[in-house]
Amino acid sequence: MIRHRSTLSSPYIKPLLTTTEFHAELGGAVGLSNIRRLVREGKIKSIRAGERKRLIPASEIHDWPAREIGH
Repeated sequence: MIRHRSTLSSPYIKPLLTTTEFHAELGGAVGLSNIRRLVREGKIKSIRAGERKRLIPASEIHDWPAREIGH
């Protein structure tokens, strides 16, 4: 498995994260229900994996906050 370097909670993270894993990588700074809402609204990029599961690219750990503050 290819892993990307992270500056957050773990030295290596998977390229695609579940909402729960994304929440953990953010250190719990954003609530899980808020993450799920932002995914539904398309503010956090994700891909559909099956009927209900959404996977978030690890790059969104850095890209999403940057988009929110306008950088």
